[in-house]
Amino acid sequence: MRLFLGIILLLLCVFIGYCLSNKYYFRRVFYGDFLSFNTLFAQEIAFKQTTIINLIKNQKSNTDFYLLLNSNISGQDVKIDYKYLTNEEKQFVYEYLNKLGKFDKETQLDYIKGVNEIIKDKNESSILDEKRYKMLYLKVSFLIGLILLIIVL
Repeated sequence: MRLFLGIILLLLCVFIGYCLSNKYYFRRVFYGDFLSFNTLFAQEIAFKQTTIINLIKNQKSNTDFYLLLNSNISGQDVKIDYKYLTNEEKQFVYEYLNKLGKFDKETQLDYIKGVNEIIKDKNESSILDEKRYKMLYLKVSFLIGLILLIIVL
């Protein structure tokens, strides 16, 4: 009975560590989508002159960033309440969404190119953070579970 309880505690600790480490995965996916959209948006404005509404509607992804874009173009109040973003990052994304489609072509392109470096840096840091901390969370939670298993036995 004690062994069974110890194994349950071990699995519970690993599951908690997995849930806590998911924020790094979601942050990486968010910034990856942000960067790919920004690059695509710059290309579409410069060459094809596609409207922003058509560009966003053609994106079939259901990730957090594209859900934000869809709520932005549908006129809903944009609420960025993702726990994996800092307040500064939330403010940056909010300002970005509010500036989409508000300027003429040249001004919009200049803004997008200026923001692209910031998004690249955030994307690279999110990739590094995921590599660095995701496995750390899992290993530490596994070790805590092992300690609890030993204590229970």
